[in-house]
Amino acid sequence: KLLQDPLFVKNLAGFANSCVNDETVELIAPYLEQKDFAFEKIGSTSLVARSLFLWIRALAQHHELTRAFIPKKKALQVSESKLTIANKSLEKSVEELNFCQAELDELQSRFENAIAEKHRLNNHASKVESKISSAEALLHSLELESARWKDERLRLKECLKAIVGDCGIASAYLVYLGESFR
Repeated sequence: KLLQDPLFVKNLAGFANSCVNDETVELIAPYLEQKDFAFEKIGSTSLVARSLFLWIRALAQHHELTRAFIPKKKALQVSESKLTIANKSLEKSVEELNFCQAELDELQSRFENAIAEKHRLNNHASKVESKISSAEALLHSLELESARWKDERLRLKECLKAIVGDCGIASAYLVYLGESFR
């Protein structure tokens, strides 16, 4: 009677295989395992019954496979959520890395500028040291000359005191030797 219903095939086609649960499979399992309910016997009796048997057996097998697949699917979902969390963590780490890299680049630039400034100051210090060394050598040589210049100044000072008398003697000598005196 059920097989003669015109909506039966339409109902079977619209049947959601997710409606099959463990209890349903447990109820139909004894029928699928009966020897009288074997595929060959059913196929010889009715083509429609054979097709229906194949469909029911496929539903039971699908449920068994799906049941074995469910923990894997849940594990996949857990793994995907962990992957999402790990990717977010990775993105955050990459952002921190980029920030640190930018800071490192800035510090490297400042370091290179400081090294260049250090070299410039070292060169300037070397030049100043060279000039100081030359000035010290000049001062040392001038100290030696300073004693001679002091002696010369004293001698010239003494000469300056005697210059009036020397001029007088020189004038008298010139007058004495001169033409008008003779």
